[in-house]
Parts: sequence; C-alpha cells; structure tokens
Amino acid sequence: MGIEREQVQHIARLSRLALSEEELTLFKGQLARILDYIGMLEELDTSATPPLYHPNAEGLSFREDIPMENGPAVDLKCLAPEFDEGHFLVPSILETNTSEQERV
Repeated sequence: MGIEREQVQHIARLSRLALSEEELTLFKGQLARILDYIGMLEELDTSATPPLYHPNAEGLSFREDIPMENGPAVDLKCLAPEFDEGHFLVPSILETNTSEQERV
C-alpha cells in the first residue's frame, strides 16, 4: 500500500510541521512501510481469537484512597526551579499582543 506525497504534506500540515523536501521523502517511505505492515496484519486470520476488551484480564486494580496531609507537591518542590506557596512557577510560553494590552 503506497502513500502519496500530497498525503504526507496534508498530515504534516495537520500536525503543524514544516517539512523539508528531504523530510517529506523520508516520511513518505516510513509511512509506506507502516501501512504495508498494517496490511500484513489485516491478512491474519483472527476468527478464532476472542475479542480483547481489556489488556489486563483481571481488569483495573484500584489502591485504597488514603488522604494525604501535604500532598505530593511538598515532595516535588525540591525538583522545581521555582516554587511559591504550593505552586510551581514556570516561564510564560504565550506571547502577548502589546496593542491589545494598551486597549484594556
């Protein structure tokens, strides 16, 4: 099963990736191999295999819900570059528009 260059470009655009020509060629080959492998799996006879409803036959096991006095943030604050009053302080990743700030 093949994949067209335009399909790779479409997937890249949906993923918000800007790919070079070399990357498009590379990913086109990789995606084609993935689709070929899926095609091989589709040829397997699974009629005698019962459906798998959960990967763990016993289902999920839940631990007892024990309230903690200080919570996990107290233990993790030593790993944070900055920690203040129970909160992790991180640098801002959003850009602000100065013209919008001036209007407010």
